Amino acid sequence: MKITVKNFQKQTKVVSVPVKKAVNAALSALGLHSPAGQISIYFVGDKMIKALNSRYLGHNRATDVLAFDVRRAPNDGLLADIVISVDTAKRNARIFSTSLSHELCLYAVHGILHLSGYDDKTAAQRKRMQKKSETILKAVLPDE
Repeated sequence: MKITVKNFQKQTKVVSVPVKKAVNAALSALGLHSPAGQISIYFVGDKMIKALNSRYLGHNRATDVLAFDVRRAPNDGLLADIVISVDTAKRNARIFSTSLSHELCLYAVHGILHLSGYDDKTAAQRKRMQKKSETILKAVLPDE
């Protein structure tokens, strides 16, 4: 599967290698690896993610990650865009005493989980999703 990473914000340098590893680990854990698929990951600031969140989901606020399934047909393989706020990742890294890399990987995995059918609207769903995210991240970021 092709994974493309683009950094559209200029304030913070982002290292894409751990994020790609996290995405690959999530795809493997979920049985979604396919040579036909493509995932594009975009790093943006809060202003951009707020605009996208408002436009596509009707939520007029910044968020950590947005995941869009852009397949035209179900047989196309996974074709998706994941948009991650670096501003939010930096804030949350301070709040939760994690690294920026950890937060960016977490958001990428969270996006993949959403694309594979996981949801986080209820407490039980959030717990299930968090547990799966932690399992995947332990394989990629064992020291955190």
